[in-house]
Order: sequence, then structure tokens, then C-alpha cells
Amino acid sequence: MRSDAARVFLTGWILLAAHFATNVVREHYPAFSLAERGTLRVDPYLGLHSDIFAHSDGHAYIDNQVATSAIAAVPLFVFGPLLDALERYRREEIARNGAAAEGQFRTEYPLRERFYKEVRRRGLDLRFGAAAAITAVLVMAPLSALSAVLILWILQARGVPRGRALALSLVYALGTPVFFRSATLNNNLFVMYSVLGAFALLLVDAARASSRRIFSAGLLAGAAVAFDYSGAVALASFGAWIAFERRSLSACLTFALGALPPLSFLFATQWIQFGNLFLPAQHWMPAAHFTERGWLGFSLPQWDLFLANLFSPDFGLFVYGPILLLALVPSRVDRERRILPRSARRFLLLLSVLFLLFCASNQYARMQWNSGFRHLLPIVPLLYLAACESLARIPRAALFLLAGLAVLHEWVLSMVRFHPQPQDLGDFSRSAVVESWHRFLQGGLQFPWLSVLRQTASADAIVQAWFWPYLVVLLCALLVALVWRKGPAGMATRA
Repeated sequence: MRSDAARVFLTGWILLAAHFATNVVREHYPAFSLAERGTLRVDPYLGLHSDIFAHSDGHAYIDNQVATSAIAAVPLFVFGPLLDALERYRREEIARNGAAAEGQFRTEYPLRERFYKEVRRRGLDLRFGAAAAITAVLVMAPLSALSAVLILWILQARGVPRGRALALSLVYALGTPVFFRSATLNNNLFVMYSVLGAFALLLVDAARASSRRIFSAGLLAGAAVAFDYSGAVALASFGAWIAFERRSLSACLTFALGALPPLSFLFATQWIQFGNLFLPAQHWMPAAHFTERGWLGFSLPQWDLFLANLFSPDFGLFVYGPILLLALVPSRVDRERRILPRSARRFLLLLSVLFLLFCASNQYARMQWNSGFRHLLPIVPLLYLAACESLARIPRAALFLLAGLAVLHEWVLSMVRFHPQPQDLGDFSRSAVVESWHRFLQGGLQFPWLSVLRQTASADAIVQAWFWPYLVVLLCALLVALVWRKGPAGMATRA
């Protein structure tokens, strides 16, 4: 537990978990149904989310893949008795006093207020809030922390000194959009985990990778598709990498066999829900925003959307993660000393270009303003590794400055989590990034879950006390200090 890997993992888990958000997202509803009733039908929740729709079979489903929900269902099932007790407590309170069904949610977002009032009326508010906490703290935060450990292992395996590798792995977790996105359950992060895992398996030498590594890379690449259809870009890119490097039919078949189990899961769940193996959930959902563009919202790449995905102040890649701009800086280091071998750099370029084109074709990306940076997450760790070509070699003072600014920027976005309203779109002063900084400078430390508790509590409730954010920061600092305390004399610290 005192190894470098364990310390990075625990530090990431503690700090990411402390910033969880209570947002109940579309991926939660099939997880609820699986954990509670063993079904993918989300009939009881119809009307609670715009991505839940009634199918022609008379049942309701979500308009996306359910692999993320299946994973989230596991801790929800384990904590089912606790969730049942919370729901029972609220329902009994409402039965005793009808006014308890009203509740209050002082928020600037009308749809959030309406959602809260509806789940409060149904007696589900405590259950939903606890479920959001469970999936963020026990699923998203530890998996993102594990991805930071993988970054650590890659950096050390490629010759980055121990201290610099430790620092860079923590900057990855806390100074990139991974921090912001880990607060809530979402399938884009699962695609990212899959891409990073497959990349790590083939990084050093794809031309000589063992059959076990190739099969495992196929398994992860196939899982990326099961989590979201954007993962098809990753699957195709990894397949091309294997084919180009190995030029072997056997290697390609091994990769394909690895991808088969998660793809079979995807097809099976589509069959269970819609009676069709291959047509995605989006095919069955009713018309929505941008479905009139192209085929169900997927068209030829749009230049304005391409630029927005990179630079929009509401969801742009380089606005939410400015440290990733260093990935564009050419490396002057000898090829043998680079973190990314030549074949890995070629793959990074291929995957990044294809993902950018895919997301510029996906018109639903225009809706990211209501949730922040999301769709380009799968290429974030690879771009970060490319940025580490510079970060691993710059002077310590420069690294301290750049890393500090990156972590502070990401912390502000993750604390405030401001998203503009439709009438604010195009107003730079009311954009997500600018307004988040404004509210941080004006209001100081805050946590998304604590903000929601305060918005739903009475003005004189104890949760309104000024000291709570500082107490949380102090507790996190103590836990992290405990993690990094010096081990017993003579104990070797290893990665």
C-alpha cells in the first residue's frame, strides 16, 4: 500500500471522490432498473429524462448503450438496502406530512428545479442523490484514479524519472478534463478508459506484441464500442494499427476475437430492448434536437463544430484542458528517448484526427454546452502523454507553474460546474469557463454536492455554515498526507 502506484491511486480517488456531483444522468436509469428489477426497461422513470423514450413494445428505454449502466448497477445492487431505506424514510415522511412532498431547490436552472420537485414528490430524492454519490465515488473516481496509475506506469516504463513521473500522473488526474468529468457517471469516460488500456498494451512495440496483448487490446477496443458508438473510431484505429504493424492475418483475427465478447454484449442488449441486433437505440428514439441533420443527427464533418469541440468556452477541449496544447509542440528529443515510440505517435495522430472528424459529424456535440466537455474525452490521455514529451523535460520551476495553473483551472471548473442557459449562448462573459472563474473568485471554495445540499436546505440549516468547504479541504489534505507518509525504515518504494 506504500508503493507509488497505490499512493497515486489513493490520492486520485480521494480528491476526485470529494468533488462528486449529484447529477442523475441517463446512464443511471438502466442501472437503477438492473439493480432493482433485473431489467433494462426504465418504465418507472419515463418523463424524468429527455433521453428516455417509449418504444413501440409499450416499454421505455434510454437512447444509448447500456454497458456503462450494467457496471454501475453492481454497486447500486450492493447498496440496495441503504437506498431502499432512504426511499422508505422519505415516503413515510410524505405520508405523515403532505407538505414534505414539496421541497425546494433554489437554482437558476428551471429544468433542474422541475426535476427535483418531481423526484421529491415521488419520494425518490434521497435515493437518487445517494445513487449519484455511490456511482461517482465507487465507480468513476477509482477508475479515473486507476487510469492515472496507468499513466504512471507508462511514464516510468519509458524512462521518465520517478519523481517527475509521479508528478505528471497526478497532473493527469487533476489538471485535465478527467477531473471535471469524473464527478458523474458517463459513458465517454468508459470509452476513454478502454482506449488508454488498449493503447498501453500496444505502446512499446505493437509489431512484437504477444497474442495475449493483442487479444486484450481487442477486448478493450470492442468494449469502447459497447460503451458508446464513438468507440467504433477507436476499434477501427486499433485494428489498423495491428494490421499495419504486424501484417499478419493471425494477429488481426486475434484482435477481432478479443473484440467479439463486448460487441456480442452490445448486440444482445439491443436485441433484448428493440428486437434488432444491429440498429442502435438512436434509430428507435423519437425526433429530437439535431436529428434532422444527416442520418439521425450524424452528418458530414462541420467546420464550425470541429472548431467548437476544440475551442468553445463552454465545452472546448483546449479550454477545459489547456495543458493539452503542449501535445502540439514538436519534440526535439532523439527518437529513442521519446515517451511515445514512432508507431504510437502515428497511431495517436490517426486516432485524434478520426475522433475530431467523428465528433465534428456528430451534431449532438452541439448540446455539450449543457454538461461541459465530453465527446473528445477518449483522446485526452493520449494527448496528455504527447504533452509529457515536453513536461517531462522542462525545468522544475516551469513544470510547477504549468501544472499548478492547470490543476487550479480544472479545480475551479469541477467545483463550480456552471453551464450556460440557451439565452446565454454566444455571450463570452456568461460562458462556462469565464463564469466558473467569476463565481469561484466571488464565492470561494465550494463543492458541487455541497452546493446542491445548500440549495435544497432551509436558510438556517447547519449545512449552510461557512466552514464546510474548508473542513472538506482539510480532511482531504489529511488523508492525502496519510497516504504519502514515509514508510518504515528500509521499505523500498516501487511502482
